[in-house]
Amino acid sequence: MNQVKPVLLVKRDLDTLAWVQALNQQMPALEVRIWPELGDPSEIEFALLWMPPPALFTELPNLEVIFSVGAGIDHLLACPSLPRNIPIVRMVEPGLTSGMVEYVLYNVLRFHRGMDRYDAQQRAAHWSVLPQISAEARSIGIMGLGMIGQAVAELLVTMGFKVHGWSQTRKVLPGVNSYVGEAERNAFLQNTEILVAVLPSTLATVGLIDARLLARLPRGAFLINVGRGVLD
Repeated sequence: MNQVKPVLLVKRDLDTLAWVQALNQQMPALEVRIWPELGDPSEIEFALLWMPPPALFTELPNLEVIFSVGAGIDHLLACPSLPRNIPIVRMVEPGLTSGMVEYVLYNVLRFHRGMDRYDAQQRAAHWSVLPQISAEARSIGIMGLGMIGQAVAELLVTMGFKVHGWSQTRKVLPGVNSYVGEAERNAFLQNTEILVAVLPSTLATVGLIDARLLARLPRGAFLINVGRGVLD
């Protein structure tokens, strides 16, 4: 009978215990080691990671597979000790996507229906009816059309919004006007009243959204940032 190898969990936040309990429930024979308690590092072949310490991989000589405990892997690619010959498994979990989509939808509707302005009126003890436009007349741009960006676009299209998408490669999505690369970015921004940024954190996206980019949006536009790309 093959021995079950220990797995290392690196997740430095409040739900670490929940992960351990779930792993033990599904695989009772599995030994879960929580960083920084590695035990004998040579025994660890699998690691579930989120925001690993910079030198972690130098301590794991027999690591075979890395599992990203999150929707993206940019936090792993940014780790200086990451081996380039070890496969990385990205987690695809419907709950992560639906939670992000709900957050974006809430904020889109908040801006679209003018609730931010009504909140300001309430604080000022003032009331006046604000003009309202239809969803069909509202233009929403999604910057980044990965898994989450596509899910956001699909929902907004079903609600009748005019949806534009920008990405580094051409995406064909029903009801979405697709823009690609730097050459088409200005046209994308000029058609965007609510900008939804769903960008990963990479060398190409660090500082991409800055004052100059935002200045290309129509006057009064809104920004909803749910990506990990660094704003400048």
